[in-house]
Amino acid sequence: MPNDYSVWMTKREKILHTTLELIANQSIQATPMSQIAKESGVATGTIYHHFASKEEIVQQIYLSTKQDFQRIIQSNLHPSQNVKSQFISLWKSIYEYYINNPLAFRFVQQVNYSPYINETTRAEAQQYYQEVYQFFEAGIKAGHFVEMEVVLIGELIHGNISTLVEMQLNNMLEQPESQIQHAIEFSWNAIKV
Repeated sequence: MPNDYSVWMTKREKILHTTLELIANQSIQATPMSQIAKESGVATGTIYHHFASKEEIVQQIYLSTKQDFQRIIQSNLHPSQNVKSQFISLWKSIYEYYINNPLAFRFVQQVNYSPYINETTRAEAQQYYQEVYQFFEAGIKAGHFVEMEVVLIGELIHGNISTLVEMQLNNMLEQPESQIQHAIEFSWNAIKV
């Protein structure tokens, strides 16, 4: 599965990228270390030189996707905009990230609630969502959003985005732009006061 740009990757990067591809396309359970080694073009021992276990590889990829989210969030939340405009910008940016990175989307879908993500990793990943949580907390305090746990708001919105992404990636959406607008309004109406 090596890509043209894989010649510039370090062995560690090749292992991470290959594992992402394999898990996204076939599942965690169907991805043995031997296949990761073969597809990465490295020896199994090389994998263990960089990572203690498959779980550690999965956790590293998971944290990397969460860091990507943080970058997207930081570049798309503009306090100078009104709350609804910020919400729409945030929603669209996450949707577009997943559409443009389907491997990351499929990976996150598979591992988000799996035992491969331990509590320590999950807690570390939460730090990447602080801007989103602060946005929702400020919206609740200002009376824009219903009072509920900000983590729950985030999960509800993420669920709506994930459903639409899954449908789009599987060519199940007619008039995607129209459906995106409906989904954004649905998400907004679910949390606004």
